[in-house]
Amino acid sequence: MRIAVDLHIHSALSPCAEDDMTPNNIVNMALLKELDAIAITDHNGCDNVCSAMKVAGSRLVIL
Repeated sequence: MRIAVDLHIHSALSPCAEDDMTPNNIVNMALLKELDAIAITDHNGCDNVCSAMKVAGSRLVIL
């Protein structure tokens, strides 16, 4: 059994990320890459975590 995860993704809310790193784009790219789980690791906040969870639904685990 293969489990694929990316535990270090910044959304557009982090100063080091690109503006197109929206929750929707992050989740869709993770699904295209066939990831099972991702972690959004924004600096100074976690506002986009809930948004990503809503976009993902049950298709992807968001940490």
